Amino acid sequence: MKNEDNFDEPLCGNGGATRAQGIWVLNLLCFIVHATWVGITSVAVATNTNATNTSFDIPIARVQTGWPLGSETSSTVASALTLRIDALTYAFFGLSALAHLFAVVAGAFERCIPIYWRFLDRGLLYWRWIEYSLSASIMIVAIGVILGVREEKVLILLFVSMATIQISGGLVTEFTNATSDNGERWSEPRYIKRMAPHLATLPLYVTCWGILVASFYQQIDDLKLANPDLADKMPDFVPVMIWGSVIIFSLFTFPQAIYMALSPTKYWQTEIWYCVLSLVSKVFLGSLLWINVLNAASFAEALARYE
Repeated sequence: MKNEDNFDEPLCGNGGATRAQGIWVLNLLCFIVHATWVGITSVAVATNTNATNTSFDIPIARVQTGWPLGSETSSTVASALTLRIDALTYAFFGLSALAHLFAVVAGAFERCIPIYWRFLDRGLLYWRWIEYSLSASIMIVAIGVILGVREEKVLILLFVSMATIQISGGLVTEFTNATSDNGERWSEPRYIKRMAPHLATLPLYVTCWGILVASFYQQIDDLKLANPDLADKMPDFVPVMIWGSVIIFSLFTFPQAIYMALSPTKYWQTEIWYCVLSLVSKVFLGSLLWINVLNAASFAEALARYE
């Protein structure tokens, strides 16, 4: 059996829906959920009678350094960079909705087989890594600003670092796609070499979350020194958001790590795992923002007890 015929096989091995049908339905469900959350976000912002046009603006700063550099003349000034928490929420839900819509459309027509199914056969899921490089990067910026990270260069570095991490996931299969024995073996026989791009960005991944977690706990310590009562009034959703996101984001590493050790004929299953993980990560973050921030009078008010 050639790898390219895998999608005509039963999804569960005992008849019923085929693998192609199962994956198509899953993408359709994910598209509906993500599109619904775009609508929920829109309704929350539109019906928030206490909010104004600038309520969800996020103040971003930059460090202005004097000269000579050794002198203590640095100061923090407003940045030209403008972010809005509602726009960030629209963006990561909307990008995922578009990616799943692509899979739904491409998976529905036979003429699109070379665009979607054949690439999925070979493990070259380019659409996945393009979408993740944007949506995951936007999500980590949204988490950063909630945790109080406001320096523009740090936020830019978080975005670029997460995008690089996601692109490295695509490079794993790009350089080791199944081309030998009718797609039944990886063309690169050594597992470590197949996973090299993935492993190379693990330090960068740890650094991204290390910056956010360190910033979070540093602010708690600062609050305790300045006003212990304020530290005790930190919104409950903030630690839930940071540690929940760390756990869910980290789960994304396992499908590729596991399936790269298996036959390429099983790699199609990662499409299922990644669809589920992507949905869980975005609904988790989006629901926390919707409940605790988007329904507040402003971004500042939502975090007033925290900052």
